[in-house]
Amino acid sequence: MSSSESFAGFNLTSSKLQVAEVAVSDNQVELINVDEVFLNEEINFENDKISKIGALIQSAYEELQLNTNLNPKFVSFCLPLELFSIVQLPLDERLSSHEATEDFRLQYSVLFPYTDNLNIKFYEVEPNPLTKSHSAIVFGIEKKFIELIDSFAKSNALKLLFIDNAHTASILALNSSNSILCKGYYLSIFIQKKNMSYIFSVNQKILRMKSFYYSRIGDLPELLNSEFNQEIFSKINVDSLGASFISGDEISPNLVSLLRKSLNIDFIQFNPFEKLKTRPELFENKFFLKKYNSFSSAIGIALRLN
Repeated sequence: MSSSESFAGFNLTSSKLQVAEVAVSDNQVELINVDEVFLNEEINFENDKISKIGALIQSAYEELQLNTNLNPKFVSFCLPLELFSIVQLPLDERLSSHEATEDFRLQYSVLFPYTDNLNIKFYEVEPNPLTKSHSAIVFGIEKKFIELIDSFAKSNALKLLFIDNAHTASILALNSSNSILCKGYYLSIFIQKKNMSYIFSVNQKILRMKSFYYSRIGDLPELLNSEFNQEIFSKINVDSLGASFISGDEISPNLVSLLRKSLNIDFIQFNPFEKLKTRPELFENKFFLKKYNSFSSAIGIALRLN
């Protein structure tokens, strides 16, 4: 790109809206904005009307504009884990992408009968030590949430590029900043309020992803131990992991220490800004300095330029 253009990645949770904005010029990326604002009211995604959620997002966006020089041309959004139904299913290689999507939609109607009018996307997973045959990690989200974000972008004269799951967006930031991950297995854990997910990857390709609810933060070690003790993980032990990362909005030093001790895994609190060219004024930004771990989704989706 010969002239500078800005790309903003937004991360929406039930309580706040985060933004990470980058400027791209001559294929050089510079971080120019990091901020968050709390919503006027916590969102209940299950019960609140779409019009109410839209009004809360709009109000938060306007506050972000007042707080900063936020003025993107292109925007992308991360939506919280709780909005997605995620499952790994066998993939028939003979099917086209459209046929596979329709097949997954049919399977979803059995697995998740409470959901309808879904937008379905999937990641293909090639045979590997965890899955001996072709499979796909399938994401389902109600179309009304996709339409909500599209409507927000149009009403603010913004060009919407992507909408993604908060954890897979975080993985984009992880992969772009860690060349060590080009080879070998690694684990990523992403924690939000009452929801968490884990992703096993190899050579920057996702092998397995699972998302689930938790009642108390103290329940996480037991839940993860139960998951990782399954036979499917027998060929991937702690020693074979190149690195293990933890990110999200519900991270504290005590939690990281607890997980390290209970799982015997040396988790790294991922800093998505660490290797980015950054505008000098951000070195005094409290979010950049102290809450970087919670912005992995926002910067990940902002860096997804194509």
